[in-house]
Amino acid sequence: MCQLIQGVRWKKVVLGGFISLVIAIVIRQIEAMLTMDYYKMPELFGVWSKLMMPETGLPGTEMVQGPPGAEFFLVSILSAFLSGVTLAALYEIIKDKLETGTWKRALNFTCFTVWLGIIFFTLPTILLINLPLELLGIWLISTAIILFLSSLVFGKILK
Repeated sequence: MCQLIQGVRWKKVVLGGFISLVIAIVIRQIEAMLTMDYYKMPELFGVWSKLMMPETGLPGTEMVQGPPGAEFFLVSILSAFLSGVTLAALYEIIKDKLETGTWKRALNFTCFTVWLGIIFFTLPTILLINLPLELLGIWLISTAIILFLSSLVFGKILK
């Protein structure tokens, strides 16, 4: 077994991951409402996955992008849960390296994870995919909010 995860309190980590999932669902729904116009832009249709924007239409008619189906939401929920558990486990592993105090720890952990997100997601996305920078900025802000609120939860659960 990986030595890094020895001593991780998995029941608490899973609980933290579940609460993070709930936080992410709420924030991402607000984000989706605020950014819906981007998803409706025909010039971006080719960017979105078929899982998120399946093609719809009647036989003999032009295919159009449709709304996400149930599979998209199930995969999104699973992904958010796994992300939450991973973040809670990371918090559990490094919490003693962060400043003391719930708010300071949450802010430090948020800064650390947002920085990782910028380096490993935002910058490669800017280099590889032609998405509006405003949309990427909104995604970054909503992710930072999710991370901060989740970090506060992790701080309470993983004392």
